[in-house]
Amino acid sequence: MASVKLRTSDALIRQLSQISGEGADEAAKRAIYVGAGYMAERIKESLRGVVSENATGDLEKSLGITTIKLNRRGDWAAKIGFHGYDRKGTSNILKARILESGSSKQRKRPFFSPAVKKYRTIAEERMKNEAEMTIEKYLEGGVNGMDWRKIPALLPLHRTDPGGRL
Repeated sequence: MASVKLRTSDALIRQLSQISGEGADEAAKRAIYVGAGYMAERIKESLRGVVSENATGDLEKSLGITTIKLNRRGDWAAKIGFHGYDRKGTSNILKARILESGSSKQRKRPFFSPAVKKYRTIAEERMKNEAEMTIEKYLEGGVNGMDWRKIPALLPLHRTDPGGRL
């Protein structure tokens, strides 16, 4: 499971203190959504590089992003991972795990952790930029009532089941 923490600058902290809790939460959600969407696309690219050309694409289609929620520590978070089963009834989570770590019958072909390592700093930078942009718009009064989930360019990346799980 990928995990990215946004390290804030002093200027960003000062701006966050100027806006209400709702505005700060919205900025955090938008930043997480942008970072998670970017990272999910990079993981998909990495996956395409390790599967055979005869692959059905079920594993790639099962990669998704959970809804953004407050975790136990009070931080906004989303998870990137696999869900469901392929056409033969095999768990996509199991298939991804075997590709990533290998098994007694199959050599490992890591795709998840290399993608996270390679693109983490870019995702963090995109998250930081999105948070700063949202805060600036909020301070100017232009974000009130904006639904961050309706950003058209990112909407196709957000996939969850009806239970709100991945």
